[in-house]
Amino acid sequence: MEQKQEAGSSNGEVVVVGPEGSVDQRNESVASVDSSSAVTESNLSPYAAEWEPFYYQAPEDDRCCFITFSNGFPLTGDQIMDFFNERFGSCVERVYVHCPHPWENPLFGKVVFNSVLIPAIVLRGQVQVKFKIDRRPLWCKRFDRGRRRNPKH
Repeated sequence: MEQKQEAGSSNGEVVVVGPEGSVDQRNESVASVDSSSAVTESNLSPYAAEWEPFYYQAPEDDRCCFITFSNGFPLTGDQIMDFFNERFGSCVERVYVHCPHPWENPLFGKVVFNSVLIPAIVLRGQVQVKFKIDRRPLWCKRFDRGRRRNPKH
């Protein structure tokens, strides 16, 4: 059955047109609720612990991007943090730049974002994205914990 609301009807009158074209008019009452008299019921326990969004955050590995630099063109953690925060809003929790020795240039690092959604936004559906920070190339891809090298025993 097809239902049509009669044009200009404010009292809830509904016209129902049957398969053979028969017309049935019904008068349906529409309940209106005044917000001042509405009763709110909650199924929440008054004894439940308060929800804290930072405590229930996604695991860090799900909020990370792996970054690499070209040899001879290193970037600092502050440069990387400023770039992402300026471009995507305040989204970086911290930046880790791997520097094994003070005399060596870092070649890779990790950016930890505040939300699990930010890496997808940064990568724009691509596997790997190239950025230029202070005219220095930065390659960024999703952090994959399974690809970590295991130390030889």
